[in-house]
Amino acid sequence: MRPEPDMTRIVRSWLEEGPTRLPDRVLDSVLDQVPSIRQRRHNLPAWRLPTMNVPARLAIAAIAIVVVAAVAAIKLLPPNSVGGNPSPSPTTSAVQIGLPDLDRPLAKGARYRVGSPFAAPFTIAFPSAWTPKALAGSDVEFVSALPANAATWVTLDLIDGVVIDPCHGTGQALKSPDLPMTVDGVVQAVTRMSGFTAGSATDITIGGVSGKTLVLTNAINTDTAGCTFGPMLPLFSWPGSGSGGGTNGGSTERLWVLDVHGRILVIDGESFGPSAPAAIAEIKPIVASIVFE
Repeated sequence: MRPEPDMTRIVRSWLEEGPTRLPDRVLDSVLDQVPSIRQRRHNLPAWRLPTMNVPARLAIAAIAIVVVAAVAAIKLLPPNSVGGNPSPSPTTSAVQIGLPDLDRPLAKGARYRVGSPFAAPFTIAFPSAWTPKALAGSDVEFVSALPANAATWVTLDLIDGVVIDPCHGTGQALKSPDLPMTVDGVVQAVTRMSGFTAGSATDITIGGVSGKTLVLTNAINTDTAGCTFGPMLPLFSWPGSGSGGGTNGGSTERLWVLDVHGRILVIDGESFGPSAPAAIAEIKPIVASIVFE
């Protein structure tokens, strides 16, 4: 057995490294378990009393050991263990979306995970019954539950180029090295897109990754403008394709251009003249709910 001064020194050292005060109910419970010590916590004698007899010293030593163990247990608890359980991560609580789920409305308020074949996995939530319409290696699309001419869309595209002239071009896109595949490079190319008007870009962080956001509009009448692809106006190119994500005449594109682990991803919140204000208002909360893995 260690001499009594060594025990005192060790106990003091342990207590000085962590909390020195426990709730009264904890200390009272410890003290009540020792029949020979009747004092309440505030009446405990000092740790060093040379005149104590052996049984008293043993009783106080037992109390010290129990207190130190309680302090150590509190220090070892995870930060979120006191006062409630930690919130589950978006990934572990999300429902997986796969190809069989296309064209099936999603549950309002639930969190969904999108992974393979899409190359930049993420989770997302919707305030109403939106429907997944496409899931590919570079493209994911969701549409609101409204008539086609009034629907709003949220698409996520991994791109490798920006189309120069969506109406009169033949699908050619600016690509690296002509277009630096960076957030700033893509934003600059978008602002120069023929037939479209771009608002100012601002910095943004979505789902843990940084980028820029801006609004892109067009007043093209694809019925009369003689556009190369008819009603479709290609905006970007995807890896392995001549042209990718597109829109229609008179659309408004709320764009978020992000660098996701070294790849450029464009989120497009798309609406049209007949789109309901309530559906348009859902775009930003949906985008804000996205968390990338």
